[in-house]
Amino acid sequence: MMLCEDFNLVWLTGTNKYLRNKTDPNQLPKLYRKAWMMMHQSGLGDVVQSGSFYSKDGSVKFDGLTNELKRVFHPYTETIISTGGMATGGSSRGNKVDAELAALINEGKLPEDQSIMKYSLKTAREFKKNHLLPFMAQVPVGDKRSRIATALDYLCIDISVDVDAPNYNSNIVNVQVKTGFDKNYHKSTDFMQSPFEKNERIMATEFNYANQHDFQVKIEHIITQLNYGSMLAYSMIMVISEHAHMSYRLGNSPKDIELAIALYRELLRRYEKHPVKLKTEAMELNYVKKSILKKTLSQKIKK
Repeated sequence: MMLCEDFNLVWLTGTNKYLRNKTDPNQLPKLYRKAWMMMHQSGLGDVVQSGSFYSKDGSVKFDGLTNELKRVFHPYTETIISTGGMATGGSSRGNKVDAELAALINEGKLPEDQSIMKYSLKTAREFKKNHLLPFMAQVPVGDKRSRIATALDYLCIDISVDVDAPNYNSNIVNVQVKTGFDKNYHKSTDFMQSPFEKNERIMATEFNYANQHDFQVKIEHIITQLNYGSMLAYSMIMVISEHAHMSYRLGNSPKDIELAIALYRELLRRYEKHPVKLKTEAMELNYVKKSILKKTLSQKIKK
């Protein structure tokens, strides 16, 4: 634990309250207007999280995104690879970081003992390094068509964006933070599956933690754009490890959007087949893919 003396923590506090207390975006500097609109006018607040995700009126229960990604896209023979994360606290560490940063961002509230986890501080520093000013944390979003919901880790203002540029559209960023992953983040054991659309790009995607997180943030991005006014400039992943920090920016390029739509289409169809049948077909498909790769490799060796 570390004392809350770092200036980078101040970077996280105050913006949420500042935006909540304003009633007219035209009274704000242009830098903050999209964030105000995202907070007050986009429809956020229509999904609540209480164990599971529900619509605010209780009429719809949503499936959580993480479980549905695993059910549809992960290979049948999923192999667990050690990332070294257990040595630094595992998932409980990640949950503690989320809670500490959410309290700072949403409430401007420091822990009572004035101490904070070093991973929280590392994340705060990474926000500042990337010119990202957080204004909301752990934000539930949902898509009634697919009946999928998730919590966006952090919504931020990218203060490096020129808001006076002729082509300016947005400076709002969805940031997904992963802590740990000191090793094997890109180590692959299999391929993703595409049970309905048979999308070649999905099936050519190697199964590793980096690509699992890539799929997750792409679906977060498209759900947010479809349901909350297309207000995101881009989404990104931050991986905060013991010895290294990595950031991956996922934008609105045609290739990114094309893959996000393909993933979304798969999720829309996920109840067409029983889960056991889905996994059986995935196992058969993976066997075929491995056979082809083995044959190709053998031919290359002979040459």
